[in-house]
Amino acid sequence: HTIRKRQLYCPIFCLKKRYDIYHCHDASTLPFGFLFAKLYKKKLIYDAHEFFPDLFLERPDFKILQKIKFRISKFLNRNLPEKCFIKRINGMITVNRSLARLYKKYYKIGKEIIYLWNVPYINNFEKKDLYTFFGLNSNIPIILYEGSLNFYVNLETVLMILSKLKNPFYFVLLGEFDKQFEKEFFSLAESLKIKNKIYYTLFPYKELIPYISTATVGLFFAKPIFLSFKYSLPNKIFDYLVAGLPIIASDLPEISKLIKKYNLGIIIDPSDVEKSAFEIDYLLTDKRRYNIFKNNILAHKRLFSWEIQEKKLLNFYNKLSN
Repeated sequence: HTIRKRQLYCPIFCLKKRYDIYHCHDASTLPFGFLFAKLYKKKLIYDAHEFFPDLFLERPDFKILQKIKFRISKFLNRNLPEKCFIKRINGMITVNRSLARLYKKYYKIGKEIIYLWNVPYINNFEKKDLYTFFGLNSNIPIILYEGSLNFYVNLETVLMILSKLKNPFYFVLLGEFDKQFEKEFFSLAESLKIKNKIYYTLFPYKELIPYISTATVGLFFAKPIFLSFKYSLPNKIFDYLVAGLPIIASDLPEISKLIKKYNLGIIIDPSDVEKSAFEIDYLLTDKRRYNIFKNNILAHKRLFSWEIQEKKLLNFYNKLSN
């Protein structure tokens, strides 16, 4: 549905006005970007937030015909446009150095590729209390997950780990559940006897950071089943940091590099359930260590804001224009 909207709106906007640069976000917009850049003799930028050549996000419960339909749609809307037009771009943007290298190697791109973090603006915001919203005991830590709630984000493993924690906790999820996954998730939570510790809702994005700023830690364990997942550096990581939350994450290259470089939280191995539970318990009870992470986040907060990334983008635009 989103792709169809993009395909409809792109030519309408491009016909209304001429631009110096056509910046195509996602492969589905590349055909139109190329068409108008060529027509008006302007520059073309491709902005990819995933490594599409190996990304097949069909649901595990898809039937054979659903899988075939999904893969055909993905090929026509993403793989084919990318393959046809990526050699004709004037520059490329992606979200981190690893994905930039992957694209350069896979397509043998000679043009410059820069990477921009997907980070929010730092605005002064008034905190909104998650404890009050859910009616929780403010003396108990909140372990927070923000984002899609589906089969790919390893939440089943998270539940296994949380069930082993020795100390009280709340697990708050902010996102929209896949319906099939929701049933399986809460069934597992009930069998592990932690269903009563789980709370979830969905906030508009503008309210997200004010609310998550009152959580204790932010959590992210992706399954590295695709290169896009393995080398991901998702928006939620920067939302956590702007909100001041230390991070608990699995050892994925780009996330691990960021957390270790600035000492922003802990990296754990989710496959070792007992050890992971011990390390989370230790973080939540060791106030000195926890405050070190909080202070490091505060010290580097401006680095994780769009203000810095915006300068890189504008410099790239100016470089291509000149």
